Amino acid sequence: MGEGLVIAPVQERETFLRCAIEELVNVQKKFHTVRVRAKTSRIALLVDFETSGLRSKFVERTVQHRLVLAETYEEMLASFGLRTRRSLRAKRRQLENNLRPDFFPGVAPEEAFAAMCYLRSRSSMPARSTWYFEGLRKMLHTHEGAFAMGLRSKDGTWLSILSGWRRNGTTYIDVQLNHSTFMRESLSAVMRAFLLEYEISVGQKYIVFVGGCSALLERYCSPREAFADLVVTRPSISGWFLKKAVGMFCDPSFKQWVYL
Repeated sequence: MGEGLVIAPVQERETFLRCAIEELVNVQKKFHTVRVRAKTSRIALLVDFETSGLRSKFVERTVQHRLVLAETYEEMLASFGLRTRRSLRAKRRQLENNLRPDFFPGVAPEEAFAAMCYLRSRSSMPARSTWYFEGLRKMLHTHEGAFAMGLRSKDGTWLSILSGWRRNGTTYIDVQLNHSTFMRESLSAVMRAFLLEYEISVGQKYIVFVGGCSALLERYCSPREAFADLVVTRPSISGWFLKKAVGMFCDPSFKQWVYL
């Protein structure tokens, strides 16, 4: 269901994950790499590597993703450290002075889809498939509590958009896309400032950043949870050449982050 989410009974999750990987990599042949975040001690059994012709790598890490909201936005800012407070306030004020953006807390599904497609090739984050954004559009239409919010400059340029859903006092943030042309404006921090202010204003108690929070707010999130990322790859000639190029022109320590 969507990207990075498999819903199944606990005793059947590994079977479902195995089937999902098989479908994505071997049947549709539309994916070069599948990355699965799993909380299971038997993750190594998810793929039959001997018969599938796939390669795999496990990356263990910890994430912090649940932020407790204060009663007011000013109280929320006061709970942060000095540098975080300054970043949220100063970057927002700078962007408002320079680009005079409009904040839209409830972007309509079709408009949100168009904004995501626009920012997909202009964002610094790894490109997600159009299937993923189609899934988000469907969720915005059909899922109770689903929403999208965004920042748009006065000339109509989408600067940032994020989407998620609200349930039982908790806001879940699934994706955020920021225009890479405006990296110096720290759009991620500015959007988080608008997000915090709005969610507090509508009475939400928590924000959960699905998959983990960015460095700006991570230290204020809890709990620390251990995850194992299973990176499943179908070897390709283009991938082999890319890895060789990285080895020739990049610092040797960078090779540990490349898996093709």
